[in-house]
Amino acid sequence: MKKACFVVLCVWLVLGSCKPAYQKENLSFQERAEDLVSRMTLEEKVSQMTHESSAIERLGVPEY
Repeated sequence: MKKACFVVLCVWLVLGSCKPAYQKENLSFQERAEDLVSRMTLEEKVSQMTHESSAIERLGVPEY
């Protein structure tokens, strides 16, 4: 039982600490942009096409 709990804890820690590709500064702009856009819904993409866009909190994109 202790071993199973330890494994679950380790997996949770590893998965919880993984950054999505769009937040990894060592990747190229192209790779990061493609990853971010692929995670956005159509509605979120359309909302970013204006001068004043609301935040996409689930992805960490601030409003501007």
